[in-house]
Amino acid sequence: MGNNLEINPIDKKEAICTLLQSLNCSYEIHTSGSDKEYAYLQEQDICITVLHSNRDYPLYIDLENEGEFTLSYYKWHAHYFNVEWDYNQLCQDLADILNNRKCVVVISSSERWLRSALSETKLDKNYNVQNDIKELSKEAQTEIKELKGTVELFYWDIKENLIINL
Repeated sequence: MGNNLEINPIDKKEAICTLLQSLNCSYEIHTSGSDKEYAYLQEQDICITVLHSNRDYPLYIDLENEGEFTLSYYKWHAHYFNVEWDYNQLCQDLADILNNRKCVVVISSSERWLRSALSETKLDKNYNVQNDIKELSKEAQTEIKELKGTVELFYWDIKENLIINL
């Protein structure tokens, strides 16, 4: 029963920072007035920005006051409800990304982005892209068949990144 208790994401700031410290990650705390990049935040919202060794790819954890959590990395993001079980999933996904157990899967045709998702497990060159392509709309499947494209596996440790040509 306790897993459905509502929580205020703002109240989880310290716990998330403790998790990041345990994973030896550097991070910054931002609010709506701290930088133009964070102007989208409402007055009491917080963004914990996890700094990447390659400064181009930070990870963002948005905490909305009395709202939801949002986890964003590279070309993917997910929303998590303000209940304990979803917060626990956020923490698991966060740890899995930062420990390279999961990656962002980005499917694009040669013309445009089609889909982003977080992998269920660690993926490599043997990953069967066809399963994910089958989940695309018929229009997107046809577009890939005609125009070709790529599937990008994007890890926190960018040395593990892989691009699969379609």
